[in-house]
Amino acid sequence: MANDLLREVQEHSLARAPLLGLPPTSKALLRALRSRLTEASNSGEILNPLGDVLSQVTFRPPPTDISAAANAAGGRKDVQYIFGGDKNQARVRDRRHFERPDGAWFDFAITLSESKAGLELLAFDFEIRFSTDAAVPFIRFDLNLAGHANEAREMRCHVHPGSDEIQVPSPLMSPLEILELFIVQLRPTRVGRAPTGFEIDWHRAYLQRHAPVPAASPAVVPEDGAAPQDLGETDVPAGEGEVDGGVES
Repeated sequence: MANDLLREVQEHSLARAPLLGLPPTSKALLRALRSRLTEASNSGEILNPLGDVLSQVTFRPPPTDISAAANAAGGRKDVQYIFGGDKNQARVRDRRHFERPDGAWFDFAITLSESKAGLELLAFDFEIRFSTDAAVPFIRFDLNLAGHANEAREMRCHVHPGSDEIQVPSPLMSPLEILELFIVQLRPTRVGRAPTGFEIDWHRAYLQRHAPVPAASPAVVPEDGAAPQDLGETDVPAGEGEVDGGVES
């Protein structure tokens, strides 16, 4: 029963595909994405200069596993890939991305099939990461390729609400619709809201479970033969210690 209900949700979501209003060709979609980001750059909605828009929103060869999966999904040979920045699930800032003035930053990847019948959206992932004002680290919108394991779970189109391990069914949106969300929306509705005790306890327990454990401090043996001294026991004035791999409160 539950799977039947979720299957209806997935079918309802994917049924929107003909209504997305995609441009007729992948080149036209590339131009539309660049055009919106150029407008955002000129208006200050994103911090990136025009050169970033032109260099980062491009056709690029995909990783071999994605290419193989796309070709296997119906044996297509007409697959196109548009990247906006670098795919970055490691979430490191030294990879190419777009950034908003509020500190949020994002990238995307789109898989398309182009034929005489028009442009078909095969897959995408759009991820945006936030400052701590948002109280959630990131949100990712995914559309998996047909035949992906998530299709059998009735989750081919889904959102990750701040965790790679949690998926929520999502309406199917066009790349331009999600880009508009990233540029204009997806902002805290109340900046400065105090977290509940549950949230504080949850984050503390999560960090205790997953944060790297600092390496033990080396011992120093005094020349006079006194007991070894652990460098970790030395007095450091509050706020002057260097944080390395930890979390500042």
